[in-house]
Amino acid sequence: MIRNSVIKMISNLKEAITKIRTESKKRNFNQSIDLIINLKNLDLKKPENRFNANIQLPYSVSKKRIGIIGDVLSKKASDADVKITGKQLNELIADKKKAKELFSQVDYLIAEAPLMPTIAKEFGIILGPRNMMPKPLPVEADPNGLINSLKKTITLKLKDAPVLQCKVGHEKMEDSQIKENIETILSFVKEKLPKGEHNFKNIKLKLTMGFPTELK
Repeated sequence: MIRNSVIKMISNLKEAITKIRTESKKRNFNQSIDLIINLKNLDLKKPENRFNANIQLPYSVSKKRIGIIGDVLSKKASDADVKITGKQLNELIADKKKAKELFSQVDYLIAEAPLMPTIAKEFGIILGPRNMMPKPLPVEADPNGLINSLKKTITLKLKDAPVLQCKVGHEKMEDSQIKENIETILSFVKEKLPKGEHNFKNIKLKLTMGFPTELK
């Protein structure tokens, strides 16, 4: 739950969404809406203050490509974008360059649970730093629910600079959907920071080709 101080900070959220829409020139593409969170009083030299985390939003903001590994789950996964059978997995083990190329084509991975030790051993060095280790599922599970959840997932990275930026929507989305996504992200980030909302310096919203509007 977002605490009162954060709610007050974003009390003009609805107005800010309207403002960036009306003040932006019309473009011949569907512009994304980005949230920029500038932070303060945060020592990023300390590992505990950095994070690379996935967060599921109420509404999908962009096309996410999901890969699934395993013979059984691949057959069930009607919504997967890339399917890797056991035979193909062995081919990737033998050709790490090909594996890197394939994994770069997806945003998230799901794998049959019994395959996880092999995947960790063979591809951990590739997938680990990218925060792309597969989500394990039992072979008897239906993967489509998890696939749909991952399609609503974004990755937030706080590393060297005290700023977080992520897509929270696009022009074709309803204002209420964008607002709910933003509130979800702010609540998540607040819980991740050592001083909570006191680590927020300012929060801004912008369209791809527009100017930032500060949330107050």
